[in-house]
Amino acid sequence: PSPPPSPPPSSPSPLIAPNLRHSGEGDRPLDELVSERLERARSSRNASRTSSGAATPAPPSTPPSPPPATVSSGAAPANNGPLYRWLAVALLVGTYAAIAASAATIEPKDVDGDSFRDFKLCIGIATAPFGALLRWKLGKLLNGKCTGGPCARWPLGTLTANLLASGLLAALAGLCEYDVFGEVAADGNGAWYAEATLKGVGLGFCGCLSTVSTWINEVNTLLSPRPSAEAAAGYGCGCAGVTYALGSVALGLAVGVPAFGWSEWA
Repeated sequence: PSPPPSPPPSSPSPLIAPNLRHSGEGDRPLDELVSERLERARSSRNASRTSSGAATPAPPSTPPSPPPATVSSGAAPANNGPLYRWLAVALLVGTYAAIAASAATIEPKDVDGDSFRDFKLCIGIATAPFGALLRWKLGKLLNGKCTGGPCARWPLGTLTANLLASGLLAALAGLCEYDVFGEVAADGNGAWYAEATLKGVGLGFCGCLSTVSTWINEVNTLLSPRPSAEAAAGYGCGCAGVTYALGSVALGLAVGVPAFGWSEWA
């Protein structure tokens, strides 16, 4: 009987077959060809590493530089707050001492003249910082807090500062206008110092408590169109600027007129 037919030679893998056909190695066993190819790739890779290492020699070893000194998390940072506070206190005390010394050297010689003006300026310089600080505090506490109603978007801090300054300045002007403390004499009686002090408070404290520049800037900002999802054009009108401007003037008159006239009525 004829021997059984031998099985057909196994065809190489389709992933390797193209390369094997071109190289004439299609008749060799597949595992032998794969092993040979892997060994050849490994040898070429080692050779490339050796050549690159010879071309670029390693730099000479140098001792590593120490890391920059940093403050550890457990160490407390330097606290210069007390020093700055003492410097501020010393500056404040020195400034007011100079103002007091200047006021003490002024001799009353006239009414509404140079000596009266100088004493009034000393009082104004001494009281001005308190008005500025009060206005800053009011703006920080109240501005941006009104979001609804007829006063929506009004800067209530600036409005309150202007109304307080208007009322107080009107009251001081009424006291001086109607000689509540007596007739001012040129030789420097009590009424002379009282009226100069009141006018100095109005000049310094009320002048720094009130503000026109901030008020104008706020009115201009409120008059500008703003994005609005409710408006048909996508922008809301600047009606708040109109109401804020007119409301500030009306409220200022409502506060200032009675404050000026109460001394005359009394």
